Amino acid sequence: MAVDAVLASTLWAAEQRRTVVGKDAAKSALQPPQKLATACVALDTALHGGLEYGQIHCISAEADSASKEVCHALLTSHLSTGSSAQATVIDTTNSFDVKRLHSIIVASLRRSEKGGDHASAALEALGRVRVMKAFDFIGLTESISELRDSLEAAISEQQRPMPSIAAQAPMGTIRDSDEEDDMLNVPGPDTAAAPNALPLIETGAVSDLKLHGDYLVIIDNIAHAAGPLLKSNHSQGQALLSSFMRSLFHLTRTHNIATLLINSATTYPNATATDCPSIFASCLLRPALGRSFAYLVDTHMLLHRLPLTSEDAKAAYGTQVGGTGQRQVSKRSTHYLRSTVTPHLLRPFGRKLAYAHYGSRTGPTLFFLHGFPGSRLQAAIYHPTAQHLGIRLVALDRPGIGQSSLHPGRTLVDHAEDVRCLANHLELETYGVIGVSGGGPYALASAKALAGRGLESVTVVAGMGPLGIGTTGMNVVNRVLFWALQYCPNAVRWLQTRVSAALAKLTDEQLARAITLQFTRHPLRWPKPHPQDAALFANNPALIDLLVQDSRQANAQGVHGFVDDGRLLVSDWGFRVEEIETEKVQVKLWYGSLDSNVPVRIGEEVAVRMKGRVEWRVEERTHLGLFVGCAEEILRDAVKGLM
Repeated sequence: MAVDAVLASTLWAAEQRRTVVGKDAAKSALQPPQKLATACVALDTALHGGLEYGQIHCISAEADSASKEVCHALLTSHLSTGSSAQATVIDTTNSFDVKRLHSIIVASLRRSEKGGDHASAALEALGRVRVMKAFDFIGLTESISELRDSLEAAISEQQRPMPSIAAQAPMGTIRDSDEEDDMLNVPGPDTAAAPNALPLIETGAVSDLKLHGDYLVIIDNIAHAAGPLLKSNHSQGQALLSSFMRSLFHLTRTHNIATLLINSATTYPNATATDCPSIFASCLLRPALGRSFAYLVDTHMLLHRLPLTSEDAKAAYGTQVGGTGQRQVSKRSTHYLRSTVTPHLLRPFGRKLAYAHYGSRTGPTLFFLHGFPGSRLQAAIYHPTAQHLGIRLVALDRPGIGQSSLHPGRTLVDHAEDVRCLANHLELETYGVIGVSGGGPYALASAKALAGRGLESVTVVAGMGPLGIGTTGMNVVNRVLFWALQYCPNAVRWLQTRVSAALAKLTDEQLARAITLQFTRHPLRWPKPHPQDAALFANNPALIDLLVQDSRQANAQGVHGFVDDGRLLVSDWGFRVEEIETEKVQVKLWYGSLDSNVPVRIGEEVAVRMKGRVEWRVEERTHLGLFVGCAEEILRDAVKGLM
């Protein structure tokens, strides 16, 4: 079959001649395009109101970023424009969450203060969403072809389609010769196609342009489908990808569709931060599918996390020097404050589970369970070591602490379920858990609940033990605190409220001095600070900065999270450590012989109760000294079996 080649000038002339069908038939088709809001104020502002219909947009981001939230927000915004609005989601990763979309639509309807049954209205909106599964490039191509056929079939029922552009503009048409037809080598009905041949996408006739923009197409994730082609044969894969994008461009323009592509983000070999610090200085991420892919879309956005606080930004990007306007990189061990804008996972009933990434973006994954009191920021101490070892650390805020929502009535095992859900969200097949101090019981709960379900390794660093072991050997402050949490928690709540209020009034510098005195030469502390702790603080201002920010986050939501967390540690755990199936999960215990917060006796008793089915190690370290000073040994040991 001969294919007509059309000059670009002819295409533009045809576009100019095309008019709108309906009441405004006299108006030109070149009206200002409508916008599709993303529900993110900053993003809508940058895009001057949102995404345009009739264009291809792309978001490149990591798998655990907010790209899926943007997709859900766009679908909600689009479906709310009218009852004729429809959408197609081509899911190549089998991760599209219909229930999540339904809950977002319901929440949007409630905010709009519209009456009626919001749940039924949300279901009606979901009925206008078409979900297609495509797990390779051929499936993706067939999905677009099927979408084109359905759109043109729907239009043909309403009006007679226009003749093809080639027929309209004979002056700009160049006919292919018979020789060129032979070169196409299109298989006939009796000719078997090549094993890797892609189905041809027929463009068909060009229909009238629909300016009201009632269709949205989302492809999540194009890199998942096209990436294998580029890896096996880059030149051929690039040609196929370019051909696919031209076909998608034609479909988008013809039917005035808002098309959104979700692309992966990666780091190129030998990628380094820019020499001149800026707000993007630490961004080493680049869109997948190669540098040329950016030229195949109309709008391209790269999602990257930014520092959480202004202090983090100063540490990460430098500080201004005098009045010269020049900036220099801070020398205060900036890797400690590598905390970023915190992503979160929504759990049942809208509960938010906040987490942060540290270390490498690839490699074996360890979930970090912070101490008591504390927050996800404690994992920043391990960031440089984890990055050096190629280990990915994912630190969670427990309910009511940091940025995670409160979870009344929770148990230790409930938090293990949070870990499992986050592992599924991050698409992890195997992973490990490391619990420090007050996070130790949560690590053991994970071992009990998740053994054989993807959890391969559990490491406890100076972790507390069950209630029956007691507090013998602890310093007097901890013994009084845990006794009060067990028998008079309301008194602890009252006192901690006043302590938190007092700390909130202190500047970061004042709080830093208070923390330093506590660990070095505090005159009222008993027992006195150990010289090992004093040595840690002597030449480590970044550690002090971290503890200041960690203290702020631990009290960010008040004292309820603190009290709930403490009470769980001194209550019945809901399981016995003897029940942990060590044949399915490795359990490793690290304790310090100089530790007065969680004495080594507690670790010994836990090991005895588990009948020696654990790996046991004692270092001549204090509580903080074990956590900070043995970082590399602990992380190396924790990922054994995960490599």
